[in-house]
Amino acid sequence: KGVREKVRKTQRLKDLTARFPQFPMYSIFTLLSRYRHGLTQLVRFSSVGVINTAVDFGVYIALTRMSEYWSERRFAAAAVAFVLSVISSFILNTFWTFKHDFHQWHHKIVKFTLVSVGGLGLNLTVFFILNRLQIHDIVAKAGADIIVISWNFTLQKYWTFRQARSSH
Repeated sequence: KGVREKVRKTQRLKDLTARFPQFPMYSIFTLLSRYRHGLTQLVRFSSVGVINTAVDFGVYIALTRMSEYWSERRFAAAAVAFVLSVISSFILNTFWTFKHDFHQWHHKIVKFTLVSVGGLGLNLTVFFILNRLQIHDIVAKAGADIIVISWNFTLQKYWTFRQARSSH
């Protein structure tokens, strides 16, 4: 059944290519199918990033806008928000994005924590600098988050969750 389905899909792609020779659909779909796993991970990682950015901003805004205590301690509020988003990120990326099972998660937590602590330091440094430049705290938080999202994606994907290469 699986082989017949692949043959049908290949034939449909060839038919489309014959109808539209100026558009190399076959090669595009071949590339997409070849890298489907990586693309799926990228989409999932990005979805987790959106969720965790919402957690980060939501906690920060809730703390600083609903509590006088936290409104006077914006850097501490930013750190609390970041830590909670890191916890969420670890859980979602470990079990959903990269599909590591329960027996493997503890091997990843040290690397994940190191990347996250580095990200926290980078986040707070950028946030501090932008605040010193008198940039509005929400804009400063967004700027710091954009930089840290790039940091986290690169290191988590290629270091923390790197798959061992098979020997075949």
